Amino acid sequence: MPDPSTQYVESPAEVLLAKGSDCEGIALITSAMLESIGIDADIGVTHSHAFVRAQLPDSPFWLRRDSDYVWLDPTNALEFGEVSFNKNEVVQFFEVA
Repeated sequence: MPDPSTQYVESPAEVLLAKGSDCEGIALITSAMLESIGIDADIGVTHSHAFVRAQLPDSPFWLRRDSDYVWLDPTNALEFGEVSFNKNEVVQFFEVA
């Protein structure tokens, strides 16, 4: 089912209370958890999906996409570091504050 034309991104607390969310909410809570343990993480977006970019410089080189960053897609049943889109589909990255 496609997202509605107006977006509402739940806070991490709302995601936990609801026990789930769409890709934006899951990307936000995942990046917030990574940031809380000292891992630099951003939210990346395509025209139809949100994912996480985490700075993991010690990860195997074949998993890294942007220098020291690994892309994570926590809403899809994929292997660690795999995403369901091409790099050229990425529109922007947002820092988690």
